[in-house]
Amino acid sequence: MKPYYREKLMPRGFSFLEILLTIIVISIIVSAGSVFLSGVSSDYHIKTRSDSLGLFLNTCESHARMRGITFKLVQTGKKLIASDSANLFLETNSIATDSLKVLTDIVFSPAGAFLGNERISSKSFTIIDKSGNNYFLKYKFKEMITD
Repeated sequence: MKPYYREKLMPRGFSFLEILLTIIVISIIVSAGSVFLSGVSSDYHIKTRSDSLGLFLNTCESHARMRGITFKLVQTGKKLIASDSANLFLETNSIATDSLKVLTDIVFSPAGAFLGNERISSKSFTIIDKSGNNYFLKYKFKEMITD
C-alpha cells in the first residue's frame, strides 16, 4: 500500500510545453533587443566616421601651421592623403563622392584653409552609413590668429 501524500505530488521536471513556451518568450525578447542594438550600432558607426573626418581635418590644419607649408589632399584608391606626407591619410569608405571632391579642392596653408581663392570658415560634408543613408557633418575651420 502506497502512502497517500506520494500520489498527490506532481512529477519532477518541466513538461515539454513549459520548455517550449519559455524558449519562444526568450527568442521574442532577444529578437526585439537585436533590432534595437542594430540601430545603436549604426549610430555609433556614423559618429565614429564623422569624428574621424573632423579629427583628420583638424590634423591637416595643424600640420600646415606647424610646418609652415601649403598642401592639398589627394585621393588614392580609398584614401585621402596629404600631398606632402603619406603618413597623414584618411579612409574614405563612408564619405560621399561630392564631399570627396570638395575635400580634394581644399588647400591647407599656415594662413588657414582655402577653397579656390577664398578662405573658408566652415564647410558641410556628407557621410554615408552602411544602409546608404546620408548624414551631414559641419566642420568649422580654425581662425588664423596673427600677432
